[in-house]
Amino acid sequence: MDYKNEICKGCNQPIAENDDIVVCPVCGTPQHRSCWAENGECVNTSLHSEGFVWQKAQPDEPAPEVKPEEAEKPSTSVIGSVPVFEQLSQEAKNIETLFLRDQIVHKDEEIDGVSVTDAGYYLQSGAHRYIKRFRKGRKVTWNWGAFFFAPAWFFYRRLYKFGAIFLALVVSINLFSYSFLEKIDIQMQEVYTVMEPYITEENNTVTVSEKLMENEEFMATYTAMVKNMSIFLLITAVIPNTVAALIADLLIKKKMKEDIAAAKEASDELQMQRSIIISKGGVAPLVFAIVYFVNQYLVSILINIGSAVAEWFS
Repeated sequence: MDYKNEICKGCNQPIAENDDIVVCPVCGTPQHRSCWAENGECVNTSLHSEGFVWQKAQPDEPAPEVKPEEAEKPSTSVIGSVPVFEQLSQEAKNIETLFLRDQIVHKDEEIDGVSVTDAGYYLQSGAHRYIKRFRKGRKVTWNWGAFFFAPAWFFYRRLYKFGAIFLALVVSINLFSYSFLEKIDIQMQEVYTVMEPYITEENNTVTVSEKLMENEEFMATYTAMVKNMSIFLLITAVIPNTVAALIADLLIKKKMKEDIAAAKEASDELQMQRSIIISKGGVAPLVFAIVYFVNQYLVSILINIGSAVAEWFS
């Protein structure tokens, strides 16, 4: 959108073609960046709670002066039981942070067909990091959160469908690898059995290590244990989590585009669109905690159930 000759409400001066401006993500009011910085917020912040949305002046007419008492009445549309303007105000501060970090050059800047403002409302937590990565346009990116916390991370980002698939995959891998884990456990017990008398007799760690290294049977068992443990970790954790880290940003971006497009189709009203975008996006920390806890114990629970059933029918 061209803001040339629009009136900046911070200084009441026309906006020139090359002026450095900031566009409020809540109401859309254009203003000089210096005016934004001086006020520390949008010049129309007081009107945000009333549902005010800036309108471009008609050609050859000055921008209209909107007084608080003449501002539009707040929308009564709701998502669940929360009024639209209340949902917008909850995320306004986060979106303004994007402006202050210079992550958004212009509210209408598009990244793969999605405006950065809509992306900010949708992503919410960590939005500036994702927008920075999306702007680079790389097909393959790395997400450390997904690497360390998958599959719970997918639920945290509300990628529930893929999170469920990934959780099922990880649990299946662990179940099929359980016999391999039992073998490692036996080897660990054998290693400890050999180590125990050496540790009891010697107080010097270096001496213990030297004696153990001279024991060929111990070294063979120890080497086999380390090898098997490395293979187990590679199959059950490193490979799946690496895949998760490589596809995480692609999945977020795909879902973001779909949800924002659906919000645009659902309503022509800007505030309703933003409210839908906010409700569809964001994060789910409670779901993350539940899935993370379940993932830690689910395999053991299933194995115990399987053992109990097998014993019952034997």
